[in-house]
Amino acid sequence: MSPEQQLLELQQLADGVDLRVREIRGTARSDFEPQAASGVCVIRGETWVVLSGADPLAERIRCLARALRELRGAALEERFLSPALRELLNSA
Repeated sequence: MSPEQQLLELQQLADGVDLRVREIRGTARSDFEPQAASGVCVIRGETWVVLSGADPLAERIRCLARALRELRGAALEERFLSPALRELLNSA
């Protein structure tokens, strides 16, 4: 499975277990500007996973897989997941 496919499947899984995901496309314009990093945050009481376009694809995949495992682990146990997707979630 390609990294792009991995991210797409993780995003679909997040949608299926009610985990909000937002991708931001911006990158820093210079070395002096801070970059947004992928991570989990709470906005107005809702938990979101923010995936930054400034991060490498592998980092965005790892961030989303970890958030799914840590925040929705019980819901994931009740779902059928392909062996490749389950391995991805367990390795993040």
